[in-house]
Amino acid sequence: MHKMCAEMEVIMGKEKSIGKREFYEIKFLKRLMMFGVVAAAAVTIFMQTDNASAAKKKTKQTQEYVSMSYKKGVLTIKGKGEMGDPIKTTVYENKNIKRVVIKKGVTAIADFAFKGCKSLVNVTAKGVTDIGDLAFSECSSLESITINKQVSYIGNSAFDECTDLTEIITSDVQIGIKTSNNVVGIGDNAFKNSGLEEISIPGSCKSIGDYAFANGSTLKNVVLKEGIESLGSNTFENCVELGSIQIPGTAKSMQKALLKGCINLQEVIIPASISYIADDVFADCDMEKLVIISEVGSNAEEYAKEQGIKFGNINTTISLNQDSATLDLALGETLILTAIVENADASKVQWTSSKETVAIVDNGKVIPKGVGEAVISASINGKIATCLVKVENNAKPTATPTATPTVIPTATPTVPPTATPTATPTVVPTVTPTVAPTATSTVTPTATPTATPTVTPTVTPTITPTETPALIPEKTPAPQNNSTIKQIALGKVKILKAKSKKKRVTLTWKKINKAIYYRVEYALDKKMKKSKKVVRVFKTKYTTKKLKKNKKYYFRIRAYRIDSNGVSMGKWSKVKCVKAK
Repeated sequence: MHKMCAEMEVIMGKEKSIGKREFYEIKFLKRLMMFGVVAAAAVTIFMQTDNASAAKKKTKQTQEYVSMSYKKGVLTIKGKGEMGDPIKTTVYENKNIKRVVIKKGVTAIADFAFKGCKSLVNVTAKGVTDIGDLAFSECSSLESITINKQVSYIGNSAFDECTDLTEIITSDVQIGIKTSNNVVGIGDNAFKNSGLEEISIPGSCKSIGDYAFANGSTLKNVVLKEGIESLGSNTFENCVELGSIQIPGTAKSMQKALLKGCINLQEVIIPASISYIADDVFADCDMEKLVIISEVGSNAEEYAKEQGIKFGNINTTISLNQDSATLDLALGETLILTAIVENADASKVQWTSSKETVAIVDNGKVIPKGVGEAVISASINGKIATCLVKVENNAKPTATPTATPTVIPTATPTVPPTATPTATPTVVPTVTPTVAPTATSTVTPTATPTATPTVTPTVTPTITPTETPALIPEKTPAPQNNSTIKQIALGKVKILKAKSKKKRVTLTWKKINKAIYYRVEYALDKKMKKSKKVVRVFKTKYTTKKLKKNKKYYFRIRAYRIDSNGVSMGKWSKVKCVKAK
């Protein structure tokens, strides 16, 4: 009875039970009649067709039911009570459903309900309080779900492999997931391999299961509110974009591999109430970047010492000697910022600039690079102080550049070209010239020097001319904003791989020696003008987001380095064309 059938009618006798998924994928079942023990239930099931589907569920106690209807890719579910087994037989692995609307009155989504519905994009379920195990597992196209503020449970693997899922919306609409104020728990693997970027879990959620958010490659921000008591093993494993996290004070332990493989993790705030931290909590993390922040004398401090992880006092404070400044690029003005730190070593303050094309910072010294605004940040132990720096260029260029010669050389050179010239040349040259004439003497000196020296100095003046002075400079020299940008030392980027999957393109390229970061540009045309996007990447791998399906995209990459000498950049890679799938 598991096989696809044409039109058929089933009449059953005294069977006492029907196995799970007995009528799975039977598209044109016209009538099901049962007699005997279950006859009193008077069950009628309408299986899904291309035009419409409906299902009813009745319970012996409440006589509540759930019905379904399908039209043009939209499945509407209404009624009262929980979704039961019938939804498995009609919706499971359906490839046509694009949207699901669950009306108020329906209180729970059954286990496996929409598993494998790979075309499903959006779900609205405002009345649901429970989401069953694997309810939306493998719905790879699911982008958002709107749920009731009163959701109390999200089952095991409920959204596992929902790689495009970026939004879970409650009445407090927000990117990411903000579970309800009454949520009791999040099951194992609930959001494993999802596309969530932010999560905010309320304190009413008492437990978060094993691997709940594991392999969340896009997850950047995590907020765990006070009230959460249990964090499972491997909960945030391989969340490679996660930079910081604060463990709530109501939690008592940090189980094994909790943050394993979070390679960009830099800061973890651990309350003094944490009594147990597993040895491998930070396995495969970058220990050079990582700082554990807690109270002095806490278990977290002892753990940091044992594991060789940097420790910071949670009571640290930091401020700067000024919070804003204006610098003139033309005058070469710089700024010295001083960090005022309490309960920490001031020498360990980390300095960053929000826009290094405008200004860079080196241990508190701010050096302008271009016109604009940049926020200079000083951070230590999770505390940050900032200064807004505005860079202006007030230069008023003239027709004559100041650094090189005037438009018309002076009649009398200000510095004689000979190495040690006499005040007045001799009237009669010496009878026998020296074996090695002076560097700049003329070939045949005249008996009487000319009253007015020639306009053009001698062939090889030794002291003042620049390397290649132009006698006639440009009429209006351009401001030297980009004089520090040099294409030196950094090689040309070579793109190694470009893979397209699920409206995303993943690029990998060969590392350039001495490069600090890479600029990735992509657009819908080869000239990089149509719908152009620009990102800065500090690794040799980048994945785009939400590309247009079946559109061709053009990519190019260039390496950059910033140091005390300014900005250096390599050559652009060859443009790579990739069709988004």
